Amino acid sequence: MPVEISTDNETWTVVPRSAKESAYRVVHRADGRWVGQATTYERFGGGGEWFSPFVSVLSAEEACVALVRRMATQIKDKAYLSEVAAAIAAATGAPPPSE
Repeated sequence: MPVEISTDNETWTVVPRSAKESAYRVVHRADGRWVGQATTYERFGGGGEWFSPFVSVLSAEEACVALVRRMATQIKDKAYLSEVAAAIAAATGAPPPSE
């Protein structure tokens, strides 16, 4: 299944592929920080709340690296994670996260 990333107002969301996966996003905050967040498939589908940030950093690149690392704790498909990293770079202009 191809990677689906939605971009809107400096929020980059990785849409889950199935009910077994979480949704992840990187958000640019007003204070110049970037945060990474996750939510369940069910909450995402219902437009629900996101969990508290799992990372708060000063650059989009750091946030994207943290996002892919967090995803790797749940998703073991390395090819898909590489596609996510490439899709983030293509959609946002941020450099691709390195492992």
